[in-house]
Amino acid sequence: MSAAVRRSFHSLSVPNYRRYFAGQVVSLSGNWMQTVAAVWLILSLTGSGVAVGLTTALQFLPMLLFGAWGGLFADRFPKRRLLMVTQALMALPAIGLFAVTEAGTVAPWMVYLAVFAMGAVNAVDNPTRQSFVIGTVPRLYSTRHGPPSMAWSSPRATSPDSLKPKSLGLSPANSRMNGSPYSLAFTSLSP
Repeated sequence: MSAAVRRSFHSLSVPNYRRYFAGQVVSLSGNWMQTVAAVWLILSLTGSGVAVGLTTALQFLPMLLFGAWGGLFADRFPKRRLLMVTQALMALPAIGLFAVTEAGTVAPWMVYLAVFAMGAVNAVDNPTRQSFVIGTVPRLYSTRHGPPSMAWSSPRATSPDSLKPKSLGLSPANSRMNGSPYSLAFTSLSP
């Protein structure tokens, strides 16, 4: 193994970081699958490209409006506890969306509300997660190692394009899968 490859994965030699990283790969993959499922669901409900755009905008609007306050929360409160709260809160809209979809009562406004709620939780979760990772590998962390970019990029490289929801037998109503990644991330943060 070359020195560059060893240096790239050196942070994985720290057990706490390795556990955190594994939980985040699953959680962030589930988060992206939930994003795809919500957009797919709104498209199947409305057939409108404008509704798809609105759904995406509502998901990222809280980060734009409240991201700085999320960073303030990340600085003011214990990061591990805050991450456990955000991971638990991320499961609620996913489970709620699953429940109304399975009951056959889902309406576009419910999807809009769910994605806005997930975006609001992400406005706190993202800055907290990115600052938490620094504390898990303090002696190894430097900008050239980039653990936050590893945790962020790995699920993106393996999820939406390589895990085609339809080829896996998933449907927009199949949000129940998304509740479990948050529980795994929650477990990986436990002492």
